Amino acid sequence: MRFFSQAKTDSAAYVRPNRLYFICVILCVLFYATLLSAQSAPASPSVAASDSDISSARELRNKVIKSAKQYVGVPYRYGGLSVKGMDCSGLIYTVAREAAEVQLPRTAAAMYSFCRIVNDAKKEPGDILFFRDGGKITHAGLYIGNSQFIHAVSDGPNTGVIVSSLNQTTWKQKYAACGQFLPSAQSAQAGSADGTDEQAQSRDAKQKKASVFSSEKIPIGTDFKINTAFDFSGQLAWTFYTEEAFRFNIRGIYFQTHLAYTRWKVQPGIGIDIRILPPMKTAHIPLLFTLTVPYGFRIYAAPVFTIGTPRFIDKETELKTPIFPGLFGISWQSPSIEAGAVKLSFIQDISWTLFKHSDNTPLSAREAAAAGFVFSSGIRVTVPTKELFN
Repeated sequence: MRFFSQAKTDSAAYVRPNRLYFICVILCVLFYATLLSAQSAPASPSVAASDSDISSARELRNKVIKSAKQYVGVPYRYGGLSVKGMDCSGLIYTVAREAAEVQLPRTAAAMYSFCRIVNDAKKEPGDILFFRDGGKITHAGLYIGNSQFIHAVSDGPNTGVIVSSLNQTTWKQKYAACGQFLPSAQSAQAGSADGTDEQAQSRDAKQKKASVFSSEKIPIGTDFKINTAFDFSGQLAWTFYTEEAFRFNIRGIYFQTHLAYTRWKVQPGIGIDIRILPPMKTAHIPLLFTLTVPYGFRIYAAPVFTIGTPRFIDKETELKTPIFPGLFGISWQSPSIEAGAVKLSFIQDISWTLFKHSDNTPLSAREAAAAGFVFSSGIRVTVPTKELFN
């Protein structure tokens, strides 16, 4: 059974991806340029908070608390981020993004490292309260004032998103610290009352507001550890056609290591892929430039380095893979299963690699699709950088 009718090989039948490839690369460069400019921006001098700043901070904190209160009664669900179910860090993560446009880390322990820790006497409504279990930060809640906080609980007489008190024995014993991720609504005079103004300013310099184009100066090492994540994946490559017929075939296996900058909603990244393709008697090593966008999608483009001489699957015709434009593709990642800070996801990928005849002439549309268009399915493990380099 023929999958494609024979087509005459000519340059018109070959679709060049150069334009799309270079658009993807330019987008990645722009994002990295923005990141570098944010890192090199000069620190602004410390000034006393004005009444308008304090008023704005208080308004923002009230907005965050109001947002949190609307989730009271939502059931507990590990890894949840919606009204269908939430865990403790998921509640705070969701509220921070909705009400303050701040993207916090996803776990309680990571939030603890992210926030500036303040003295209990200076905690304010809208701060995060952290709790320990066995010496580790394992739980978090949003402080709403009068020793009360909103959090998501998995066990006990009341579960789900509830309001509890720091005066309750359980929480009083496990309480660890208070962390701030929002601007303080206290006056400068109040901040210096216990002589810790200078310490507070030092902590403020490390706070990360995590908006898409924040220009706050953060130490590069700290920013890298907190706002990046590595992911590692293994995939099985397959197609349902060859250059001669319609039939399912396994192309090979992929192993990928990738690093993403997670501070923004659209996350630039770089990575390296090892693609072992036995039926084509070759292996590819793409150097990936990626953009991860909401809803689990990642688009990428890559120059490709080739080991061996590739061939068609159904015949011994030799091919070549130019380094540029290489390949481009898109992948989708399922909602994650979390084990502490580690996330496990299923991924489905579609990519297209440019091949040419050995004499550098373009393939026909039929040949180009059969040789270069590949699906791959696998598992991705994501780990925050700070968990790898503590």
